[in-house]
Amino acid sequence: MERSGRTPFISHLGRLLMVLASVSGVCSPVAAQEDISLGVLGLYGLNTHRADFRALPGVPNCCPAFGDGTGAGASFGVVGRMALAEPFRAEVRLGYTDLSGTLLRQEQTIVSGNRPGVFEHRVDAALRSLTIEPTIGADLLAGLTLFIGSRLEVGAISRFDQRETILQPSRGTFPNGRRTQNERVNAEIPNATALGLSLTGGLQWELPMDEGETVKLVPEVSYAYALTSVVSGLKWNVDQLRIGASIVWWPWRTVVPVFDDERILVEQRLNFIDTVIVDVAPRLARFSPGVDLITESTEENDSQIVVTRTLRRTDTLLRARRSAIEASISAVVRDGQGAEANGSGFNVEEVSSTILTPLLGYVFFEEGASTIPSRYRQLTPGQTAVFRETTVNDQDKLATYYHVLNILGSRLRQKPATGVTLVGCHADVGAETGDTKLARTRAEQVKDYLQNVWSIAGDRIRIQARGLPEKAANSQTTDGAQENRQVEIQSDDPSILAPVITRDTVMVVTPSTLELRCQVTSERAVEQWGVELRQGETVLKTYSGAGAVPQSFECDMQKTLRTSSQEPITYSLTVIDEDGNRVERGGRLDVRVLTVATKRREKMADKEVDRFSLILFDIRSSELSRTNEAIVGLIQQYIRPNSTVTLTGLTDRTGVSSQNQALAEQRARAAARALGVADRAVVAGIGNAVTYAPELPEGRLYTRTVDIVIETPVAP
Repeated sequence: MERSGRTPFISHLGRLLMVLASVSGVCSPVAAQEDISLGVLGLYGLNTHRADFRALPGVPNCCPAFGDGTGAGASFGVVGRMALAEPFRAEVRLGYTDLSGTLLRQEQTIVSGNRPGVFEHRVDAALRSLTIEPTIGADLLAGLTLFIGSRLEVGAISRFDQRETILQPSRGTFPNGRRTQNERVNAEIPNATALGLSLTGGLQWELPMDEGETVKLVPEVSYAYALTSVVSGLKWNVDQLRIGASIVWWPWRTVVPVFDDERILVEQRLNFIDTVIVDVAPRLARFSPGVDLITESTEENDSQIVVTRTLRRTDTLLRARRSAIEASISAVVRDGQGAEANGSGFNVEEVSSTILTPLLGYVFFEEGASTIPSRYRQLTPGQTAVFRETTVNDQDKLATYYHVLNILGSRLRQKPATGVTLVGCHADVGAETGDTKLARTRAEQVKDYLQNVWSIAGDRIRIQARGLPEKAANSQTTDGAQENRQVEIQSDDPSILAPVITRDTVMVVTPSTLELRCQVTSERAVEQWGVELRQGETVLKTYSGAGAVPQSFECDMQKTLRTSSQEPITYSLTVIDEDGNRVERGGRLDVRVLTVATKRREKMADKEVDRFSLILFDIRSSELSRTNEAIVGLIQQYIRPNSTVTLTGLTDRTGVSSQNQALAEQRARAAARALGVADRAVVAGIGNAVTYAPELPEGRLYTRTVDIVIETPVAP
C-alpha cells in the first residue's frame, strides 16, 4: 500500500527523529521509522502563581506584598515520539502555552476618621509562550507511561492590567479623587524574562483507535514546576497542572494484513540506496541522507502471501578534496660578515670579554611633561648602597643607559668635590613654545632625584634653563622635537660621563646568524602558514601569516639562543591551503656549549672578545667627536697584532635610505683609520638600523655609532 498526504512539517519532524535514532545507534534507518509517531496535543492548564513582591519594576503600587495567585489557560501543539530501548521512549513537543493568572491581595487598614478600611490590590497577567518540551518516558504497565522532562518557554506575550480599589468604607477616595488608583491597562510587563524553564512530569495512557494500532488517543495528567521567574529580579513563578490528551499516528508502521485462509504469510524488505559523491573543500565535507520513498506491495498464490516493503533513497556524500601541496624548510648559518658557515649547528663559547658602553649625557622627556619617564631606572635611597655600575653594564646599551641617573649619582658620591650642571630644554613647538618654566622644571626633577635618592648636596648641582638645546634637532619633525625635549648633563670632570667599562665572561654564539629558507608550491591558495623555532620545549621565535610564504627569515642567534642549554634547535614550517590540506616540514641543528673550564680541560684554543661603541656622531656626519677620540684611545689598548677587528657603522632612520647606507660605511671606515687598523679590519655598514629602538630619541642617538668587536686568540 502507498501512503501520501503527509504535511511538510510532520514529514520533516519525523525525518529528524529517524535520523537521530539512526545516528545514535538505537536502530537502523528503516527500523527507526517503525518506532516514530507524530501527533497533535491539547491540554487544559490550572496555573498556580507563586509570588512574593510588592510592585513591578518602575510601576507604582501600594500593596504590602503580593502572594500566590491562580489562573487557567490552554496548551496545544505538535508531538514527535520515538521508541528507544525497552521500556523507554523519547518525546519532543512544540507548542503554545497560556500561563495567565491573577494576583490578588486585600489589605486591612485604617482610613481617615479612625475607621476600618479594606483595599484590594490586583494584577491580571497575560502570559503566553512558545514552548519546546523534551521528555523521556518509561512504560509502567501496558499502555501506562511515566514521563519526566523540561520545558523551555520563549515569551511571546507578557502584558498586565493593574488596579487598586477601595472596598471599604463605601465612601471615600484616594488622593486622586477616585475609588481606584495606580491603574494600568494592557501594559508591557517591565523586565519580563525572555526565556523560562520548567521541570515537567506526569502519566500517559495509550488507547488504540484502530485495529492496526497506527492511531492512538493518549490522555495525560502532568505538572510543570517553574524554575525561572516571570520578571527578572522578582520572585514570581508560574506552575501548571495540565489535563488533556494527544492523538498520535505511526505513519510508517507496517500493518500486517489478516487472512482467513491458511496460506503462509511471507514478509520481505528491499532496500535500494544510492550515493552521489561530490569532491569539495574539506571544511564542507559531510554526509547528507536523502528522503526515503517507501512502498508496499502484496502478491498471492496458492501456498503463500508475499508482502514486500521497498525503500528507495539517494544519499549525498560531499567528499574532502585532496589538492597537491608541497613545502620545504632549510637552515643556513652565517657568520658576522654574512658568509655561509660550515657545520650543522652553533657553538656557544664562554670567553673573557670587555664591554665598553659610552654614556649618553641626556635625559629625555615626554611632550609637555616634566616627570622623569618610567623607562629610566629609579632606585630608593636604601638601594643605592648596593648599586654598582659594573652590574648594569650590558651588551644591550639602552639597558645600561637607563641607569644613567644612578651611574651619575654613584660617581658624584665617590667624588664629593665634583659638581654638575643640568640644562633643561624644550622643543619650542606646539604647547612647549617659549615655555622656559617647563625646561627649568625638567632640570629640577633630575636634581631632586640626585638630592633625595643619592644624597648629593644641592650646591653641587647647578640648574640652567633655555629653549632649544645648543645642538638642536629640527623640531618641525616628530623625531627632532623628541630629541629637543631633554635635560643635558654637563661636568668639568670627564670621568663623570666617561664610558662604563666592565670585564667579565660572556657567552658568544658562533655562527651568529640563522636564516630559515622556505619553499612552498600549492595548487590552492595558502590560507595560513607558520614558522616556529624551538630549543627543547622553549619557543624561541615564531612567524605566521596568510597568503604567500616569505622565502626566508633571519634570526640573530646571539640574542635568541638559550646560551646555558645544549638542547638542540628544531625548526618547523606548517602550511594550510584554502581546502584545509596541511603539510608540516622541519629539521634540527645541534648546539654545543664550550665553557672556559671545558676549553682548558680539553686544551682547546681560546679567545677574548671585546665589544666597544663610538657614540654621538652628529646627524649626517662621520667625523669623530672629542668624546669619540678619547674612546678610540681606550680601544687601541685592546688591539693586538693577532686580533681580528670588526667595525660596523650604523645610522638611524633620519634621512634618505641610500645615503644612510653610505654614511654608515663612512663612519666605520673613519673609526678604522682612527684605530690604525684600516688595512686589516673587517668594515661594514647598516643604514636605517633598528638595533636600538628607533622610536625613542635615545635609541636613535645610540644608533649614530660604530660597533667594534675585537677578537684576540689566547693560547691554550
